[in-house]
Amino acid sequence: TRNNAPVWLQEAIAKYFDGEGLPDSYLYLLKRRMEEGRLIKMEDMHPSIAKLPTAEDAALAFAEVHTMMELFIQKRGIKGLLNVLNAVENGTDAITGFENELQIKFDDFYKEWIEYVKKKVERTNPAELEKLVFKDEKVKEKKRGKYEVLGDTLLERGFVEEALFEYEKEIKGESSPQLLNKTAFLYMKLGRYEEALKICDSVLKNYPFNYTANFQKGKILNLMGKKDEAIFYLKSAAYINPFDPELLSEIEKVKR
Repeated sequence: TRNNAPVWLQEAIAKYFDGEGLPDSYLYLLKRRMEEGRLIKMEDMHPSIAKLPTAEDAALAFAEVHTMMELFIQKRGIKGLLNVLNAVENGTDAITGFENELQIKFDDFYKEWIEYVKKKVERTNPAELEKLVFKDEKVKEKKRGKYEVLGDTLLERGFVEEALFEYEKEIKGESSPQLLNKTAFLYMKLGRYEEALKICDSVLKNYPFNYTANFQKGKILNLMGKKDEAIFYLKSAAYINPFDPELLSEIEKVKR
């Protein structure tokens, strides 16, 4: 979008397409803050959700943009999103782009979203709703299997092959994209490019907008000398997150 997309739209796309569903506890937080009248305004998400005053505010903002994008995709699909992004690239305000695609005022879409969230919360497991702890690493660790945890520890200490061995043990039919991306990264680091590509492809098959998988596949293809293919995946990654300096550096490297 030539950097025309506002932060909330960038985060909505990144969060929705990262491959992880929204935990029930985040939905509970969203419902509670709705009832309290304390949602995060889209303009307040600038320049970064991560820079919001509290961890709860950041979690709330991610929950807001994730569920908004979820509802929009249900109504208009990926094609509708691409229409909005093309309009934004050509100078249309993001809100206007959504209104044109939805054929309703954004305020009306916002009201639909409020009802959508309420219904989603009704379908969640009440026992899980109040478990949200705002310590990011602690939340993430609950999702990791024991071999992945061990692999992460080994990797932090510089034991690359040993970490890969543990990740390989953890991988099953429905592995998380996060684990698969870490595994692909280590294959790449060890020069095992074909194996790394297979892992990237397995992520992209289910999550075509996964930023890390697109970035890593582009990087691997460049290392293999396949520059034309590499630039396609790197640009796909830039479409999702145009502000990563490492990605921009990699694109420049491919163009040389």
